[in-house]
Amino acid sequence: MLAILFGALAGFAEVKVGDLLLTAFLVLAPTMFLGTVRPRKPWRWTLLVSACVPLARVFAAFVLHQYTERPQIYESFLVFLPGAVGAYSGHFMRLFVENVMPKKP
Repeated sequence: MLAILFGALAGFAEVKVGDLLLTAFLVLAPTMFLGTVRPRKPWRWTLLVSACVPLARVFAAFVLHQYTERPQIYESFLVFLPGAVGAYSGHFMRLFVENVMPKKP
């Protein structure tokens, strides 16, 4: 549920601001956080957060009738790259911390 909320926030920023770099950061930070908190299967955080951005762009085009160009819809799919980087870096950061500082019995 939290991943969908983060994705909706990133999608809203993509539609309103239109800055792909800001949107990439708004996808990277939550996926890194979610990958750290729940390191098992980090690809799901990428899918849940990043998929909301193209859906928000398509929603704005068809439902809200907000003018959008076709390349803007295609470029919104680029947020899957920072989403994957964030989720897997959070995953590996968690594994690193668990290996360096193991829990004491």
